[in-house]
Amino acid sequence: MKKRAVPLEIKDIASSNIDALPLWRPDSREQVFLGLDLEIGLRGERASNMFHVRVATPEALRRHGSGFCMVKHRTLVISDFDWKQLTALLDDIVRDCARGSWEESCAVLQRYFNWEYEDYSA
Repeated sequence: MKKRAVPLEIKDIASSNIDALPLWRPDSREQVFLGLDLEIGLRGERASNMFHVRVATPEALRRHGSGFCMVKHRTLVISDFDWKQLTALLDDIVRDCARGSWEESCAVLQRYFNWEYEDYSA
């Protein structure tokens, strides 16, 4: 019998690069190279964990890349910066990562995002 997935939600999205993300309009695709901090938790609960992902366009990766390797992992490559489409994509990813428990869900979330407690040992 398959375990029912716990419902996940993004509680907040912020960036240290951009103050008002929903209002930001880059001048060019080369500017779309930013880190996002996502607070993700169980739907209906106040608690959340912090996850991080880089978002970039191919043009920005070429500009900011260091030669041969432009991306190692946990970067979303988008064609253009569109806040509505980006948040819908993030919501879809988080919803698809839901598993039977927070721990199982967190393990799947780490395929896409860096987790604040990754590699943490007590």
